[in-house]
Amino acid sequence: MANIKEKIISGDFKWVNGGNHRTSTAHINNVCEGTYLAAKNGKPGGVYFIIDDGAVTFRKIVTDMMQTQNVDISKIGNLPEWVTWSAAWVMDNVVSYVATPPLDRFAAWLITTDCVLNGDKAKKELGYQPITTYEEGMQDLAQRYNSI
Repeated sequence: MANIKEKIISGDFKWVNGGNHRTSTAHINNVCEGTYLAAKNGKPGGVYFIIDDGAVTFRKIVTDMMQTQNVDISKIGNLPEWVTWSAAWVMDNVVSYVATPPLDRFAAWLITTDCVLNGDKAKKELGYQPITTYEEGMQDLAQRYNSI
């Protein structure tokens, strides 16, 4: 979060396609609960996605996180996806020979692609249910930030 915050404040952060790609989230309380249940009830070698309920857009996550930090996001610009991919290709194939590029094709993939996981197996086999909602997690983040 600190890196994104710095980029927003400096004006270097841009939405890609409006930041509208969707992703799953996982609050640490839910990860701990799911890990405990996997150790207790999981099948040997079982793989489980321990996630919050629902999916949110990258834009919502960043917006909500920055609100907890009192950071103004109203001036964030937007880049079309093709510009992001073109820049990533150039950085992977040219810049990477002389420096560590700030963007590569893997990062471009992460910031342009939906990544919504299915946690039904954890719910069915482990009895997992999220104990902290996305909204509660953001409230907790705001309280922690304001207590510093």
